[in-house]
Amino acid sequence: MSDQADNAQYLLAILTEMGQQHCNPVLLSIPEPDKITLKEKYYIDPVLADQVSLKIFYHCHPYPDKDEHEHGHFHLFIHFNDQTDWKHLAALSMNHNGQPIKLLTVNQWVTDSPWADNNDLIALFEHIAELDPDDLLHAWFIAMLNLYKQELQILLNKRDQELSHIKSLSANTDILKNRDIYSLSHYNIDLKTTLENALPEAGISERSSS
Repeated sequence: MSDQADNAQYLLAILTEMGQQHCNPVLLSIPEPDKITLKEKYYIDPVLADQVSLKIFYHCHPYPDKDEHEHGHFHLFIHFNDQTDWKHLAALSMNHNGQPIKLLTVNQWVTDSPWADNNDLIALFEHIAELDPDDLLHAWFIAMLNLYKQELQILLNKRDQELSHIKSLSANTDILKNRDIYSLSHYNIDLKTTLENALPEAGISERSSS
């Protein structure tokens, strides 16, 4: 079985368990889903590895180019445990069924976190990629990031390319603080198709998107 098939099988097992519990990543992140407050940040417990941690929060708010199907999105930050600065890895857009629909990167002003080169971010992620958390929500994040690791690498590379392109055309030298620029790159997720392609013999049903 290929690494991608292993990643898909791992995620499918997590989705199956979530289905049995009648929950999804958004429901597991918000204490009172029926009373969600616009722009409020709903933090989950950090994902901890020996050297690196992943910090995540979920929130809902309007923004440029927001997908009409988006309910809200997770922001994922990563850092070495001996450091205090959290670097923004990516955002993960979720639909109204609590399922992922898009990965995106944002300009620095959006999160006000230290800017990091794409290669540095991927190197940080490698430290948590092999984790197998007991926590169901933590496991889902690790599984999703591993399943879309190649796309994440491309996304971060496109982020830096887009930033360089904007800088070459603009007289504004502080592009990272330009509030007219929100998202720098994105990748649309079709989770069911990704799982079907990785596990053609598994007979993936709508449980992957329910």
